[in-house]
This record gives sequence, structure tokens and C-alpha cells, in this order.
Amino acid sequence: MGLAHSYPGFDRVLANRDFVPNRVAQRMGALGPEWVAFDTDDHSEEAMLAGEPPTRDRDGETKADLWEAWVRETIHAELQDESLADPIPLFETDADLTVSLTEIGSSTVFERTAEIDDRIRSEGRKCVDEDGVTDGPNGLLYVLYQLADEDDPDPGDIVPRYIGKAEAYGKKNEVSANFEEIAQNRDGTRSFARWGDGSYWHVGELSETVFGEASKKLSWASELVEDGTHQLTDELYLWVRAWDPAEYPGPYGYPAYLAEVEALLIGLAYDAYPDALLNHKEIPEDAPANRTDFDFEPAPLPKH
Repeated sequence: MGLAHSYPGFDRVLANRDFVPNRVAQRMGALGPEWVAFDTDDHSEEAMLAGEPPTRDRDGETKADLWEAWVRETIHAELQDESLADPIPLFETDADLTVSLTEIGSSTVFERTAEIDDRIRSEGRKCVDEDGVTDGPNGLLYVLYQLADEDDPDPGDIVPRYIGKAEAYGKKNEVSANFEEIAQNRDGTRSFARWGDGSYWHVGELSETVFGEASKKLSWASELVEDGTHQLTDELYLWVRAWDPAEYPGPYGYPAYLAEVEALLIGLAYDAYPDALLNHKEIPEDAPANRTDFDFEPAPLPKH
């Protein structure tokens, strides 16, 4: 899909909606039949990127090798950069990894670290502002991970637990609901580039599952949180960046746009860490993350 969408001349006639940027669906809906402009000389951002030469030769490498090479050039490189805050824990915890809680309206939710909130906001503002989607990156790529070696991790110690994206464009509206708070510089974090506290976003869903109010993040709770508590099994870190194909390498050596690179990385990470990755899509139906016997004893809600 990524290759076909990026081929000059196909970007306006391809009917697939999956693995293409939300921008395409949004503009297609706005323009209607005029979208199919066979005689246009204008190419999409992805078609122009496809003309860029590969950054490396990936022939002969396994999927696990490709994953490790990509991690070495991105997440691991930033862990080694003393000017950056990485690794950034996702949640505020005590020394025993019990997650701090906060009240959002009538809900009790896991409290994110101030550092990850700052990173999400700063990277998100590269994609959107008060006027809408900027001319910069089209959204955020994120990797939730744990470290097998906290003291001196190498790329193989970065264990992916979930890979995803938040596109700045919505499929109907120009600015995605996931970015409205960031675009308007609001304090609210209900959606927050998919890491918000609301019932349909990652932190909110995990909190509801841990306290027995829902079960949408049952696999996350089962694998990442100790039964009957809000204590993490291991520290969770979040790598999140405004995805710029000109700055960050695609895992196969060519520039890959956001909607494409997410699926590519999930496939590679699954091959390298099939028992750790908790994505449900873009992996085999019989993958460990898709089993139906996940179980978690809910934690009691704290008394006020």
C-alpha cells in the first residue's frame, strides 16, 4: 500500500483508505469527484518523497535485524544523547513502581509524568497550531517500551510493547480530535495525541481496566501491571516524535510516511519480540497479543 500510494499518478486514484494518510480521506471528502484529477502535474508529499534515494541498502537482513537497525538509529541514539531527556517514563511512580493517580472529572486515572506531557506537547506543536495543520510533520509516531537493561541498554534491550501513531489530520475535519487540545494550547488532556485520560484514549482505557470499570486494555493490564494493584511490572517508557521522513529513517531504507511506517514497524517488532508486542492489528490473528485468555484482577479504587 505504501509503495502504491507513493507512486506518482496513483495517489489520486487509489481507493484504499488504510495505510494512507488521513489527509487523503479528508481532502477527498472536501473535493468530491474533483479529487480525481488525472491531468494534474502536482504530486503528493509521499510521491515526492518516493523520488528520494534510499538511505541504506537493506538486502539480506532479517526483520529482526531491520527492527534493531531502526531502533539503533532512533530510540537508542536518543538514549545516548545527553542533551535529551530520554528515556522518559510514561507514568509518575514511587520507588516500587506504584503509579500515582490523579482525578480527572469523576474518573481516577494514572498520572503521566510532566516530562512526557512536555514531549507530547512540544512534538505535537510541530504538527498543528491555532490555524490548523502546519506545513511540517503530519503527526506523531510513538513506541511504548521497557528496558531489559536499565543501566547500559543496547538496542536489543529496548523491548517494544506497543507502536502507534497520531495523525494531525482527521478523516473528516482538518485537525484530528486527537490534536485539538494541543492545537489550541489548552491545558486539557482528554485525547492528547492518543495518550489522553478520556475513555477512548490509551491512559484512560488502561486506568478504567485496572480499576475494573472496563476491559478494553485487558492485555495491557495483564502484561504491564501487577494483579490487584496499580503497580507496574517494569518501568514503562514512551518514545514519541513528530514523524519527519527527511529526519528519521524508514526501516527499509527509503523515506516512509507516517501511516506507512507505523505498519512497517509493527511487522518488524512482532518478528523480533512476538511475545512482548501488545498491538492487535497488523500482526497475525494467532499472535500472542490476540489470545483471548488475558486476565487481570482489578485494583480497588482508592478511598478519598
